Amino acid sequence: MRVAIFLIAALHACQGYAEIYKYRDSDGKWRFSDKPPEKAVAESIDSYASSRATVNKDHKQRLEKKYRPVNVAERASLAVVKVETVLGSGSGFFISPEGLLITNRHVVRPPSLSEADTLGDHAKAEKNLRRAKQSLVQRRARLKSARVDLQKYERWYE
Repeated sequence: MRVAIFLIAALHACQGYAEIYKYRDSDGKWRFSDKPPEKAVAESIDSYASSRATVNKDHKQRLEKKYRPVNVAERASLAVVKVETVLGSGSGFFISPEGLLITNRHVVRPPSLSEADTLGDHAKAEKNLRRAKQSLVQRRARLKSARVDLQKYERWYE
């Protein structure tokens, strides 16, 4: 719990200092990033000016006004977002009117090693390696047999 509170506090403290770039990708979709795009022309968003401006924080109202959903499924899709981070990417969705998102762990945290990997238990990997070697021996035998068959066919065809 302390870690979560620390992360939230740290993220809120840093948000005013991040430089944000807005650009349209090759598919015509608008992208927002902390890194300027390589080929596209980006518009830098002044985070200080935007922090002083009054913003309509009713995200549901803004999204419904912009996309005008006509049924329940379209309305529900307004809550779905794509999350891209340095550590991964995935989908998420809004869980509060303030714009809080929920997503899977792999999107925002680095993958961790299992306890078995940490302790050096490589039995499973060794078993997989033995299986792969056996499969390789079998495939080589099939390939050798196919070569013999091909040579017989070539002699018969000539």
